[in-house]
Amino acid sequence: MTNTHLSKDIFAEVTENNQTLHGMNEEELRNYQMWTFERLHDYLYQTGKVKDPKWLDNYLRPKFREAFVHILKMTAHAFWKGSNVYEMFGLDFMLDDELNLWFIECNSSPQLIGTNDYKTEFLVKMLRDLFEIQYAYYKSRMSRFMTVLKGLQEDSRKGTPDYSKWRVAYAEAAKNRLEPEYKISSKNSFVKIIDLNLSGPEAYFGNLRDECVID
Repeated sequence: MTNTHLSKDIFAEVTENNQTLHGMNEEELRNYQMWTFERLHDYLYQTGKVKDPKWLDNYLRPKFREAFVHILKMTAHAFWKGSNVYEMFGLDFMLDDELNLWFIECNSSPQLIGTNDYKTEFLVKMLRDLFEIQYAYYKSRMSRFMTVLKGLQEDSRKGTPDYSKWRVAYAEAAKNRLEPEYKISSKNSFVKIIDLNLSGPEAYFGNLRDECVID
């Protein structure tokens, strides 16, 4: 939730001078500095900045999902269109005094450093979830490839196969989707916000207003 890098000088000063700040040592400061969404909500709700007790689910998380979709749509032309690769990005946002969400920057190589207890736990789970997602998609795609290859092999035994038909089958098998037997576990934090295998507004799961959908 907050930028640890901007606080590094304070952490270093406290440690080097064997001091505390507001009664906290470096470890305690690092844990205090890392705000979760829940902690932010509690602070804003207690101070009266937000009135909705479900502000996170009713406003902030939907705003993030909408922003993610717009960013993906704006940058899709620069992505390598290959379902056998993936990349993790770090997106930075800010809330202004009116609680409007603003996109700041995107980091193509975000630092994965556990600078405090909460962040370490968060990063470990995030990476585990990421590996589970990729493993599921790879296995799902491979099972489709094997089906296509077996079909082509059987077709070849009967004579010269229609390769144009099998190229279409291969392209369809290469699309990113999960077969039922490779579903991601319910414990995974992954939330699908866009699926271009679908068409129209359905592809965005309600994360994009209909007037913004152009297919």
